[in-house]
Amino acid sequence: MKAGFARLEITPGLGDIIAGYHEPRISTGILDELYASAVVFSNGEKTVAAISLDILELRKSDTDAIRELVAKKNGLDPDAVLVHSTHTHTGPEVSGIMFTPSAEYVNYLFKRIADTVTFALADMAEAKFFTAIGEAKGISFIRRFVYKDSDEKVLANTTDPAVAVPQGTPDENVQLVKIEREGKPDIAIVNFQTHPDCIGGTKFTADFIHFTRLTLEQALADEADGLGAKVIYFNGAQGDTSCHGIFHLKGGYNRIRHMGRVIAGGILSVYTYAEEVECDKIGFKQIDAIVPAYNDQPEKALHVTTLSVGGFGFVGFPGEPYTVIGRRVKENSAYGLTITSCNTNGWVSYIPSREAVPYGGMGVNPECNPDIEDIIVEAAVAMTKELKG
Repeated sequence: MKAGFARLEITPGLGDIIAGYHEPRISTGILDELYASAVVFSNGEKTVAAISLDILELRKSDTDAIRELVAKKNGLDPDAVLVHSTHTHTGPEVSGIMFTPSAEYVNYLFKRIADTVTFALADMAEAKFFTAIGEAKGISFIRRFVYKDSDEKVLANTTDPAVAVPQGTPDENVQLVKIEREGKPDIAIVNFQTHPDCIGGTKFTADFIHFTRLTLEQALADEADGLGAKVIYFNGAQGDTSCHGIFHLKGGYNRIRHMGRVIAGGILSVYTYAEEVECDKIGFKQIDAIVPAYNDQPEKALHVTTLSVGGFGFVGFPGEPYTVIGRRVKENSAYGLTITSCNTNGWVSYIPSREAVPYGGMGVNPECNPDIEDIIVEAAVAMTKELKG
């Protein structure tokens, strides 16, 4: 099995719109550069590419176009391309979900993404694969609260811990796939889950993801006989989480620096003794998980994407799944380690848990089908079993 990596800058010019809030923000500066990163795998018969972008989200029509462009330029099957948006709230508007993007920038971005995969394919080398799971505590918080000892299906209108409790628990696991290659830098695939929304303002930044990559690459500079390591980040099931809690600072560059270091610390704590896994079989698949019409809500199709690389795999969701969905998929997946990713190959909506539906609130229509959690989990797990064989 061969693996390759590449990263190219995708920072827009000043004056472009920043996505992430309901009011348009015109960019006035750059706190750190934004990137497209790609990791590719090939066993000689099949090749797959997983792409991570420092942007908020993309429509499915956009990711379909990107996948076609990547495939055409690089000789891949479009279904073998996974396009993930990390969901930074300080990246550019691209898909026009809320505001009109710069057509010039969008055209540049799509070509840049295809180029990233081209460079990653050129970087391929024979590889060994290792996996591990660490912890990153105290940086992800459930942002939905309910009243204590209440039978009413309503959200709490306060975050006072004396009267309200979070509706669930955050997933504080941080996952690692370490890839060692002869004569090349290591590749570290990092998977954690919370909202990258620590700063706000009008300056571009990849949020804590920037410092996760930076801290790890600096700390691992001596790996691979001094060639170091290259890091690619995938944001997991984060629909009901926040990067700050009731008693924590809500923003600032030091906040994302701290978060990146905590995630990096979780990876470093397991990096040296990650366990080798056999990787020889490649597979890919995307299906529509059909959520039936319910009350006044129409039928909804939620596409789910999987890539299998033998000892591990990816499961991508078309929006922002709640924590329990990511946790259930990871626990029941046929892969030895499953990298879950939000906003993958498009954005449809939030994907709430069964528990959250009756309460409504941000991103949840209380009239939606309460089976949505089970439907998307079962579809994802079934695909992992099919691809794993």
